[in-house]
Amino acid sequence: MERREVEQGELVELRERANAKGADSRLVERATIVLRWLEGASINEVCRQTKVSRHTVAKWIRRYYAGGIEGLEDESRSGRPPVYGEECLEIILDTVTKDPKALGASFSSWSIRNLERFLNEKGISIKRSRINRILRQEGFEWRQGRGNEGAWVQTKIEVIRENEDLQDSSLSLRGHLPENRWKNEGV
Repeated sequence: MERREVEQGELVELRERANAKGADSRLVERATIVLRWLEGASINEVCRQTKVSRHTVAKWIRRYYAGGIEGLEDESRSGRPPVYGEECLEIILDTVTKDPKALGASFSSWSIRNLERFLNEKGISIKRSRINRILRQEGFEWRQGRGNEGAWVQTKIEVIRENEDLQDSSLSLRGHLPENRWKNEGV
């Protein structure tokens, strides 16, 4: 495969994407593949460095040359459309960021089971596994507290910056909760 000249701005953007923390791991891997190739590594070297097959490396280099950085994004796929739209996503995120008692619930924290039950009562039929996946994709992780109590904590730095105006007491919870039960890599 023949290398082509690439503008410096694109190389900078590829480096940023290859080193992005909290980004989609597939996109980070694709940017890394193309970047190593453009920096002079052979396809075999890129395969060894990224632990990806030769076919996959060649595919992402071709896609990059055909569509630039946008070519590294997932293409749309045929198949069943998403069951849960943006409106459902907004309701879930809005609900989990509010105090359950303020919404009339009998419990004081949002476990997955409590959240599922509450949403089902509100007419949103959704499984616990899907709620868990949505919350993780949106940068939340479960932090176990005392006993059966715990909380969904938004861990992305951008969200913390947006909420800097919160009272200190609401932020102090973060340092006093025990280590999280589940690791959320990339956040």
